[in-house]
Formats: sequence, structure tokens, C-alpha cells
Amino acid sequence: MFNISDYPEIILHIKTIAGRVYGINTGGWHECFCPYCDDATRYFNPKHGHFKIASSFPYGHCFRCGKKVSLYKFLIDTKFTNHNLLKRLHKLSQFAYGGSTKQNASFNRSDIKSIDETLIKMHNIYTNAQKQFPAEYVKFKQYVTGRCLDINPINFLITPNIYVGENKTSVSVAFSNFDGQQITSRSIDGDASRYFKNKGKKQFYFFQNINDIDLYKTIVICEGAFDLINLYNYYAQFKDAFFIAIGDSNYKGLLNNLINTFLLIGEYDIKIVFDKGVRRLQQLKYTLITNTNILNPQIGIEMFEPTHGKDVSELMMLTQIE
Repeated sequence: MFNISDYPEIILHIKTIAGRVYGINTGGWHECFCPYCDDATRYFNPKHGHFKIASSFPYGHCFRCGKKVSLYKFLIDTKFTNHNLLKRLHKLSQFAYGGSTKQNASFNRSDIKSIDETLIKMHNIYTNAQKQFPAEYVKFKQYVTGRCLDINPINFLITPNIYVGENKTSVSVAFSNFDGQQITSRSIDGDASRYFKNKGKKQFYFFQNINDIDLYKTIVICEGAFDLINLYNYYAQFKDAFFIAIGDSNYKGLLNNLINTFLLIGEYDIKIVFDKGVRRLQQLKYTLITNTNILNPQIGIEMFEPTHGKDVSELMMLTQIE
């Protein structure tokens, strides 16, 4: 678990930025001047800064200008010079968006030591479902096959999520990340997804080891979890990439946040795949490319949509959006 008190060099750096107004508020957040707005200069004798850094989560938020960044990016932007500590912090970095500062972010690996533990967990869920709910298990397998052909769901950390109600037993498809945390679901019969324990927490889906993301040259981002699996399995152009799905109605907004906050350190070719007919993509593309050209010219961005059909399928072809 991350605790900023374990990093006295970071706290000293924050105090240097904050000057005399450094403090810890009643909620445990470390306060300093915001480096992204005129927080330090708008009053002659300011009593406190408006940029707050969570004590138990590597995330910062200015409550004046609204800037939200990872602690890693905050330190980069404020010229923190301990590169070994930055590298370590990068490994701890977790996606936080929409103001969330809870420990259940999708990159938290505190309870999982290796992928082997995750696979054991998946296998146990499968075994129990086959034995106790054979009809629902068959329904689950047929649904997954209909979306992605003959894949092994465990390879993509997919399991049946079964809910036993008073009058009916329901099943949905549950998706987990590499750390073993279930993060989203897809309803099969219209009932079981209502009982999914993490429903509504807005997290990213990925089945690869997030700790190794800096080893990849290409990042592929799309909206749906099944879209992601089909891109991984059937689109050779994206070979050897890291794949991330953003399953949320605010796809474009979270996409912009993801790139600007977490992927602007390093050198990546980012391939973004949209459903067919999404509006105002040219405007979004202009915004993303303009931001990356200013902040990190080593980032390359390309956008795609299906040539035929509404979304990505196992038989899709993609057209680049110029």
C-alpha cells in the first residue's frame, strides 16, 4: 500500500514548493501551492495552497483550477530530481480519474503477488460454476464464443458472474485485470450485472501486466472489453502492443485524461479505436495531437474505426481516421 510518509524526500520537495503554507489538513491531504495555476500569487499573504496530495494514494488535485494528476507526473512537472525514486513511484502509479482517491483503483496490486495467483483465482471460479451451475456456465461459454469465437476466457481473465435470486439464477460475464480485481461486467440475461460488486466504479480493463507497460512501444485503446480482445486476437497491425479498454459512457473524456495524465512520459505510438459513427472525432484528434505535441512530441497518435459494422468484431477491418 502506498503511503507518502514513507517518502520523506517527496515531502521535502513538496515543502520546497509550498514554502510557509505547507500543511496537512484534517483529511490527511498534504497541501501546497498549485504549480498549474496562479495559486501562489493571487493573494499577498495566502494562508494555504489549493493543491492537495493524498496521503495513501499517489494522486494530486488542485481545488482551485481543477487540475488532477498522478503524483508521478506532479513530481516530473515540478523538477523532482531523484530518478530512482521516480522510477519506483512509476511502478506504483495507479489510474485515478473522476476525483477518486480510493485504494480500489485498477492498478492496485497490493493483494496479488503474481499472475499465478490471479489464474488460480480464475480457475476456482470456473470449476465452481461448472459443478454448481452447469446451465448458466454453458450460457456464459456460448455468449463469449459468440463475441470472440473460440477463445480461452481465462487467458483474458474472464469469468462467469452468477447470482442466485429468489425466482431465477442469473449469469453475466465478469472481467478482471492482471491483479485479479474484478472491474466490469457484461449482462447475458439482463439480471446478473445488477449484482456485480464493482459496478459503476469506472475502471480500465487490461489483461497484461501493467507493471511492464513501459516496455511496450505501442498502446492500443478502445472502448469495450470484447472489442479489446478481438483487436488483440485478430488484428495483426497491433501485434506486440499493450491493450487498454475504457468501458464508460464518457469514453472521449476519459481517453483525453488517460493520455494527458499517464501516457505522456515516455515514447509511445497510441492507436485509438472507436465504434463506427462516433461524432466530432476530428475535434478530439486535434485536441489530443495538439496536447501531445506540446507536452511530449515523442507520442504518436492514430485513430481508427471499423470499415464495416458498428463496432469491433472478430471479422473486422479498420479504417484510419485522417
